[in-house]
Amino acid sequence: MTVSKRLRHIAQAVPRNRRVADIACDHALLSAWLVEQEIASSVIAGELRAGPFAAACRTVRERSLAKAIEVRLGDGLSILRPAEVEVVILAGIGGPLTAAILERGRSSLRGVERLVLQPSSSPARLRAWLCANNWELETESLVDDGPFIYDLLTAKPGDGVRPYRDQKFPRHVLLELGPFHLRAASQLFLRRCRNQRRFTAGIASELRKSKSQAAEHKLKIVEELLASLDIILADND
Repeated sequence: MTVSKRLRHIAQAVPRNRRVADIACDHALLSAWLVEQEIASSVIAGELRAGPFAAACRTVRERSLAKAIEVRLGDGLSILRPAEVEVVILAGIGGPLTAAILERGRSSLRGVERLVLQPSSSPARLRAWLCANNWELETESLVDDGPFIYDLLTAKPGDGVRPYRDQKFPRHVLLELGPFHLRAASQLFLRRCRNQRRFTAGIASELRKSKSQAAEHKLKIVEELLASLDIILADND
């Protein structure tokens, strides 16, 4: 069985010999990979939608993995009992939805040692949730898979604010760009910064045309992000 570069990147962030929940598992390809590569001791693969749930069941059945993978139909973390797993994976869905799933399922996170999160969009919203809910960001990395660059975040129970202390950029910039990305300044991160600067400059241009107080407030935030991006790119030129 082969899986995408994106899924392999997620698997590398999962500690070995742990009980894992793969939430929004789709066809359960990652779940199967974790078991077949002897990374996870067991996996609970969760799906909300009937079609992907059936596909996940088929993957498990065809690969003879029913002893190690249990597929459950349900909404987010509601399929889990407290302390049932040590690692929770949420990948391939937007940052706001991922944060909402974590918020609704907070009681199911008891006993979880690590969150492995790969939002398809808006990672800042996810970092903000972690920061506010005593989940300490441990690592950040990027993977380039096809036309997209994906964030991968891992977090543990702890001091959610710790990664954002002693930084020279405003908190909203750190949430947007990622404190560990800023320290590492990888070539992939810098490529994304250049793209983001062009996009953010366009937003600032539009906001300057408005005279509303809301637009002025947003413009201040956007200009701080632009100034930070300029510093990052200049420092790594």
